[in-house]
Amino acid sequence: MQIVPGDTTHVGQAESRLVSLGCAESKAYCFEIDAEGSLSDESTPYVVPKGYTLIVTDYHWRGFNSQSGTQILEYLYNAANKSSVFNDSEAESDENRLAFVDVHYATGFRVGSGVTLADALATTSSGSSFVQGYLVPND
Repeated sequence: MQIVPGDTTHVGQAESRLVSLGCAESKAYCFEIDAEGSLSDESTPYVVPKGYTLIVTDYHWRGFNSQSGTQILEYLYNAANKSSVFNDSEAESDENRLAFVDVHYATGFRVGSGVTLADALATTSSGSSFVQGYLVPND
């Protein structure tokens, strides 16, 4: 599929509104990945722009723990308020103590204007994730 400027993508949004984020181990926040696949500046947290809501449609995460066969819980939250959780998912670790999960949200979930996303496993250096979605103007 070729994206033509001004046309909408498969998620019904203009290409300019698509957002890709990386949440790397030892980072207290997620950062933007540009259209060429380059990690923008990993030292700069991604903040949902003023006047927009981020609709997260996809969440791909990897986690590890100290024992195989145990559950690993993963979630995204507001970096300014750790009790503000947007989603969660869980998976059992394999024989290598790893879990890999791909979640596609049919309708997505909302992340408000001004929020900096953080990843629970990444902040504890026991995992990482990629987040994809799109921006919609606030009503």
